[in-house]
Amino acid sequence: MGLNEVFRKVADIERNATELASHKVDLALMGELSIAVKQAKDAAGKYAKSKDKISKAVASIKDDIAALKLNKDYGKKVLTNAAKFKGQLDKLSKELGTPLQGTEPDKLLSELFMLGEDAQGTIDDALALLNTIK
Repeated sequence: MGLNEVFRKVADIERNATELASHKVDLALMGELSIAVKQAKDAAGKYAKSKDKISKAVASIKDDIAALKLNKDYGKKVLTNAAKFKGQLDKLSKELGTPLQGTEPDKLLSELFMLGEDAQGTIDDALALLNTIK
């Protein structure tokens, strides 16, 4: 075997070793890329589902939010109205000279006050919940 032939075989071995190393790098990179692609697909799918849920939820409560904001002081208005009725009831009680506590108008007035307080509390709580969304 001549020296040229030895050099040729050494060159072939080096070329094959370089190609083998290149294939190992390609395989390692392919593995990492495959994992990264799978993770990105999973995340993208998860975020798409989240977006759809949020879109549906927002669409379903848009009218409710608008109504709450438009009527944010509804309970206060009911309480103001109830206070007017109380004034009228007290005036009538004085004119008649008889207490009207426990009568049907008094019971309705108490219910009106409670409804006003409950409504305002509900509206305030709902608006506070909306403020937690950023």
